[in-house]
Amino acid sequence: MYSSRPNRSSASRERTRQAVLARTLRREGSGRRGSSGSSMRAMSDSGSSSDDAALADNPFALPDDVGVFTLAQVKRADKIAALRAAEQAKERARVRQERREAAEKAALRAQEEVEVQAKSTRDIVAKASASIRKQAGKENLREMIRNKREMFLIEFSLGVKRDEMRKLEEHAHAADSRIEHERKMLALEAQKWEEYTTYSTERVKAVQRQEAETLKLVESKEAQLRTVDEEIKDFTSRIQDQDEVIAKYQVLKEFLISLAPPEWVAAQYAAKRERQQRRREAKREARQARAARRAARKEAAAAARKQATSTIQGRSRANTLSLVLAPGFDSAGSGSGSGPDSGLALDDSDSGSDSGSSSDSASSSGLEIPMYFESPEQLLVVFHELEKSNLSLVNNSQEIEEALEHLRSKYSSVRDGLAGEINQLASRIAALDSDLGRERARIAAIQSRKAHFERSALQIDTAAGESADQQLQRLESRVRELYTKCCREPDEKGGGPAELHLRTVDMLTNFERSLRALMDEIRELDPKLVNTREKEMKKVRKKANRNRNMADLEQLWEARRAKHQDRVQRESGKRKIGRKLMRRSDPIIKRSRAKDEEDKKADRDFFNRYFFQE
Repeated sequence: MYSSRPNRSSASRERTRQAVLARTLRREGSGRRGSSGSSMRAMSDSGSSSDDAALADNPFALPDDVGVFTLAQVKRADKIAALRAAEQAKERARVRQERREAAEKAALRAQEEVEVQAKSTRDIVAKASASIRKQAGKENLREMIRNKREMFLIEFSLGVKRDEMRKLEEHAHAADSRIEHERKMLALEAQKWEEYTTYSTERVKAVQRQEAETLKLVESKEAQLRTVDEEIKDFTSRIQDQDEVIAKYQVLKEFLISLAPPEWVAAQYAAKRERQQRRREAKREARQARAARRAARKEAAAAARKQATSTIQGRSRANTLSLVLAPGFDSAGSGSGSGPDSGLALDDSDSGSDSGSSSDSASSSGLEIPMYFESPEQLLVVFHELEKSNLSLVNNSQEIEEALEHLRSKYSSVRDGLAGEINQLASRIAALDSDLGRERARIAAIQSRKAHFERSALQIDTAAGESADQQLQRLESRVRELYTKCCREPDEKGGGPAELHLRTVDMLTNFERSLRALMDEIRELDPKLVNTREKEMKKVRKKANRNRNMADLEQLWEARRAKHQDRVQRESGKRKIGRKLMRRSDPIIKRSRAKDEEDKKADRDFFNRYFFQE
């Protein structure tokens, strides 16, 4: 019994220590959350104050001088800003909802923890009270103090939990009030946004109406400008037509003046110069008379002014003014004609008369000389004379042109002939160069073939014992036989072979030509049919070659057998009695140099006949 008490007390102390540690940790966490909440609250308060200031300033108002052509950009920017504001509002609402849910979850979690701890403390208290009641008579003072301390700690932890719950409730209430305030601000912003949108739509409509009116006005002005431009173009075209007519008449006039006799033209120009000289003298005399009259009028006006000033000097200023302003003074001055105004009027009249005389003189001096031709018969006479002179000139020009054409044709013919000769010579040179290259290649090929045949000794069938001439004759007969079978063409008269006189090379050339024609015809046929036919021909050819080879082998064996029989019969009389000696190797064949030279000469003759004979 006594041994179980320390164990229970130590377990209770351990649980109490863990509870105190958890409580301190929660207190520190709640302190952090409170500090963060206070900072967020301060930020939200500062943000709300700044928002109130911005709303009071009304940032959505448009300026009055907005351009017509920037409305689309402004509307687009407003739409983008509205979308961004809506997205930000959604994001803020989502963050608030998450914070509210987190706070509610934390409050529920704290309440559950408090309830669990309260239940655990109640259990501990009940157990402690039961143990105290059971062991009331046995506990000492130290255990009682320890139990009291534990009870105090438990009560203290309960008080701390209650304080934390109260703080959490206060935080939740503050968050709700802040959310409500933000909702009100959002509603106010939405209302102002609606007002701004209505205002902006009205402004846009007004601007659009103004734009339509301006467009109509511009179109009307453009129509007027087009009509004016058309009229201007019409007038300019008329002026151009008149200028062309005047130019045409001027050309005709100059032509007629050029046809007139030069003595008459010189006399007319002299008379014109005399008239111009008389007009200039008359103008000079009129100008001098006008200058004399103008000087006399100026002197009279100066004398009248002096007389008026001398009579007015002794009077008072009022009488002078009344005299000057009196109507009789103007009538007298105008009637007398001695005032400055009259002089100016006379000057103007003189200048008008001067301008009239100058215009008259200019118009009179602008007169051209009269026409020499007064009837068409005069022109006919002149044209008849000109025609005679032109006929002689035309004859001379035709003769010159004929001579020039003859020279040109001769030059072109000579040039064409020389060009043709040059082209022919160039083509002949090119052909000779190509023939030379071809012959060089042919010589090189023939030399290589000659060397090959010299090395291989023309590959004459030594077993058959044929010489080069015999083999060549046999090949020619074989080629002619094949030519008569494959490429024979009937003669036009007798119907027999017409090309048997050809050489072997010509027959082989005809073979090649016919083979090319046949290959062209085969390309036009069905490929499948051609392949099947080729396979059949290959089979037939193989069989024929096999039979031919067998026949050749049989003939070869027969010849060898006949030679062997002949040799046996020849050597039967010379057979020696006894065993024949076995030789180890073939004896050295000694050939004469003359025979080798004859063989080489025969080979050269064969090559010359085969490749170089035409």
